[in-house]
This record gives sequence, structure tokens and C-alpha cells, in this order.
Amino acid sequence: QRVTHVGPITIGDTSYETDVALHFDDTRDSYHLCVPLNGWLQSRHRGQQLTSTTALGSIYRPDAEIATTWWPGGSRHLAVKIDQGAVERALEALVGNPVDSPIAFEAPLPLKAGAARDWLRLLLMVHRQLDGSDGLIRHSVVLEPLAETLIHGFLLAANHPYREALAAPAEPGRPAAVREAMDLIEAGAHVPMTTSTLAMQC
Repeated sequence: QRVTHVGPITIGDTSYETDVALHFDDTRDSYHLCVPLNGWLQSRHRGQQLTSTTALGSIYRPDAEIATTWWPGGSRHLAVKIDQGAVERALEALVGNPVDSPIAFEAPLPLKAGAARDWLRLLLMVHRQLDGSDGLIRHSVVLEPLAETLIHGFLLAANHPYREALAAPAEPGRPAAVREAMDLIEAGAHVPMTTSTLAMQC
């Protein structure tokens, strides 16, 4: 098992030699994703029987149990955990309104096309790059924006009630807000800063 951390995101590259079954508590503070790299996995969540494959991942909300009923030996999966608060704050900043907690993500996540395919490629690239002890990606000025990008990408790739709001064209920035953002960037050039951070301060 190999585990890396990207801010509020934990990525585990995991496999077992023999078939296993696992059960996770129904009180968690994160959204979980199962992304098979080879093989498959059967699980139960919120009364649904789910089968995760290399073409179809699974999203698990933090308000219900996760029971892995069959993890075949030799199957290799990315187990991704994203802090609940980080996901919900990011979505609120993007849509400009409060959102329900937890977010009602649909459990199936198709992986072979569109935004989800690109998001998975980015996730794997970041996971591999973090193996190096002195790589550029370990610097906070690079890592923090990447963490935000991964969360935003997840919100664009997954199905949930706010997808239409995310797809709506963004309103033009107000000149005063743009000037304020530029002042913040110039004053804090040495500080890691993301678009969400700027949005909250402007």
C-alpha cells in the first residue's frame, strides 16, 4: 500500500493478495471514492449494491456506512478520501450560495470519458509525483492550488444537484473586486493563494 497526501486529500494505492471484505463506520468526516486500476470491487452504501470497475468508480458519502462485500485478491484500487468541509466550502465558493451537507453525490462515477477521465489522469499524476522527496510538487505554492484543482475537478466530474449551477457561465468580475484581488496577490506574493482564497477575501 502506498499513501500520499495532497492537502485535504488522501490517496491510497491498495491491493490484497487474497479476497477480503471490509466494513467502515457510518460516521466519517470525508467523502470516499473507490477507483479501480485493475480488477473490480463490490460494495454496499446507502442501500445500494455497487460494483466498481476500471470504467466505473464509486463515491461514498460521509453520512452512511461503507461495506466492501467482495474485494477480489489481486485487484488494485485507488482509495481516495477528501475532507468533507473542504469539498463543501469549495462548492459554496463556486456557486456563490450555501449548499446542503452532505452533498447528495450519485454513487456511480463513470471514469472513461469527459471530465472524470481527465480528473483521474491528474490525480494519478499528482500521486506519482509525490513519491519524490524533493520534487517541485511538494512546495506549498504548487501543492495547495493543485489540491483545490483536484477538488474542483471532482465537483465537475461527479453527478450531484449543483452540476447545472457549476456549468452556468460565470458572471464578469466587478472591476473593484478584480483590483482588490490584484492588490492581495501583490501583497502576498510569497504566500500560497488559490482562487477560492481570493474569492473569500474580495
